[in-house]
Amino acid sequence: MNPGGDRVQHASPPSTGIVVALVREAKSLIQGRFPIGRPVPLGGGNYFWVSGMGAGRAGQAAQGLLDSGCRRLLSWGVVGALTEEVRPGMILLPAKILSPAGASHRVDSEWRSQLEKIRGPVPLACEDLLTMDHLVTEPIEKASLRDHFPAAIVDLEAFAVAQVALGQGVPFAAIKAPLDGAQQNLPRPLMGALDPWGRVVPSRLVSGLARMRGRDYAGLWALMGNDRQARSALEKFARKLGWVRA
Repeated sequence: MNPGGDRVQHASPPSTGIVVALVREAKSLIQGRFPIGRPVPLGGGNYFWVSGMGAGRAGQAAQGLLDSGCRRLLSWGVVGALTEEVRPGMILLPAKILSPAGASHRVDSEWRSQLEKIRGPVPLACEDLLTMDHLVTEPIEKASLRDHFPAAIVDLEAFAVAQVALGQGVPFAAIKAPLDGAQQNLPRPLMGALDPWGRVVPSRLVSGLARMRGRDYAGLWALMGNDRQARSALEKFARKLGWVRA
C-alpha cells in the first residue's frame, strides 16, 4: 500500500519510480525539503523514494513505488569505481546488474538506449554494476572484485531494485555517478558515523573523528570533492530528463 496517500497518476512515457538510497543523492533531484520512506513527486509524472542504504530497504522502496502506480523502476545515485577508467563526473548506464552469487539482471535495453542518446558516449568498454551487501571501502577489495566479476562499478542497492522489477514484469534501468575511485579509500570511521540515509549521527561522529588517522583525512577531503562532482553530474542529467523539482 502507499503510505503517502493518493495513487500516482499514469503519464506517457510511463511513470518512473526512482529508488534513491541517500538524502544527499536525492538533492540532485529536488530543491528544498522532502520526506523519506514515501513517494515524492518530480517532473513528468515521475516519483522518487529515499530508501536508505542496503538491499532490503531498496527492495521495499521499489515495491512501494510500484504499489503507488509507477510503471517502471530506476536505481539512482552514487557508486564506487572498480576500474581506473571510471572517474567522478561521469554518468554511467549499466547494461547488467550482477550479484556476488553469480546472478545477473539485464536492464531494459530500449530504455537504456534512450538514456544513452541523452547522455552521449563515454570512454568505457564496460559500465556494468556489481551490488554487494557491504560498503567496499578499500582499494585491495576493489581490485579483488574487479578480478572476479565483469563489472566496472559497485553499489549496495541496484540488484534488489532490479529483482523487484523482474518479479513484477516492469522495465528497470540504473543511472549512476562514481563517488570514489578504484584506488581511493573510503574513511571507515566517517562511514560509521552515518545513518542508513547517509545523514551524520553526531554521537557517532565524535567517536569516529577520534579514530581517524592521516590517510582517513586525506580520503575525506578527496571524497568531498568527488561528492560535489558526482552530485553535479547527477543533477545536470536529471535536468536533461526533466526530473528536477524546484
